[in-house]
Amino acid sequence: MKHTCETVIQAPFNTIFLAAADVARWPEYLSHYRYNRFLQHSPSGGVLKTSWTRTGLSINGISEYHIDTMNHQLHFHHTHSSFGALAGMKVTWDFTHNFEGDVAVSITHVLKKRVPVLGAAAEWLLIKALLDDNATRTLAGLKRKVEMQLLIQN
Repeated sequence: MKHTCETVIQAPFNTIFLAAADVARWPEYLSHYRYNRFLQHSPSGGVLKTSWTRTGLSINGISEYHIDTMNHQLHFHHTHSSFGALAGMKVTWDFTHNFEGDVAVSITHVLKKRVPVLGAAAEWLLIKALLDDNATRTLAGLKRKVEMQLLIQN
């Protein structure tokens, strides 16, 4: 299963990319993130332990995280997650200049394996209720942060 969420942000490309890539600081401006902590850290990413919430439900996981500066992408490979539901999932963030000078930011989730305890309808609900909600809230929070930062600077 594959699912993509997207938003357009009116701010300099590097400001957006650097804010998104600084995953340890997400909880400062994304209220649904409880924490993002590095278990291993390198200049181009590392191993990240994360926790976010959805309507009182806490979702925890461990991801291999990679910053691809050449292709302007962020990559997450979820190796462990609550209930095993998201283990194996790959997430890619893409940043693209559009014709108006704004930046389109998309988050694509790819679930490589079927979740054995879930049927197709439950998997669709997992995508919509958890992943779509999290990505939509994350993109909206990133947009607020960088556009507000730009307003304050001007």
